[in-house]
Amino acid sequence: MIKGAKGRCEETIKSLIPEKLGIYSSEFLLAKALTIMNSEVICFLPDDHERKLEPEKDKNPFEVFKDMFPKEVKRTVIAEHEFNRTGVYTFKVSLSKKLWRKISVSHKHSLDDLHLTIQEAFDFDNDHLYAFFIGGTISTGKPIYCADAQDEGATAEETTIADLNLYKGEKLRYLFDFGDNWKFDVELINIDKDSVLPTKPEIVEAKGESPEQYNDWY
Repeated sequence: MIKGAKGRCEETIKSLIPEKLGIYSSEFLLAKALTIMNSEVICFLPDDHERKLEPEKDKNPFEVFKDMFPKEVKRTVIAEHEFNRTGVYTFKVSLSKKLWRKISVSHKHSLDDLHLTIQEAFDFDNDHLYAFFIGGTISTGKPIYCADAQDEGATAEETTIADLNLYKGEKLRYLFDFGDNWKFDVELINIDKDSVLPTKPEIVEAKGESPEQYNDWY
């Protein structure tokens, strides 16, 4: 993710924020790809190559980015265990482009807290089961169900926002009522590490009139 680029050929990089695919790709290149390239069955390496490339299994993939962009990256690229997950997280929860709510929560709040605030924000009755889907769509993402629907693993009530290891711009899916299937897009639009943490989630902005929960609106 490149911020500040003015055009397709712009070379100036103000910050570099690797997403999960880039992190996993870097780990693969460092630990496994070079081993494959050194294999005797691979013939595309030059014959005059004087030494084999050694996989660096212990090297942090984030260091690769820092080596590539020493001036631009600075401390914008850090290892996952170094991430500070605290702060005020603001989500944009949408049913359509013209119907959405922005909700701010603390990193300490749970997915259930977010669920309850979405229910309030859209004037729903909170009378059905729900689930969040992380890292993909409702079909491909990792589901985290409410306690009444979860057979094993952490429930939405037990999972905090910090536990999700989210990055700005990441999208979740929220499914409410497994019969009527209300599907919401949930995008993390900001992480504010300087503001005072809210004691309870807050609805900070809204657009569009709430739909009738039991109408065939969707």
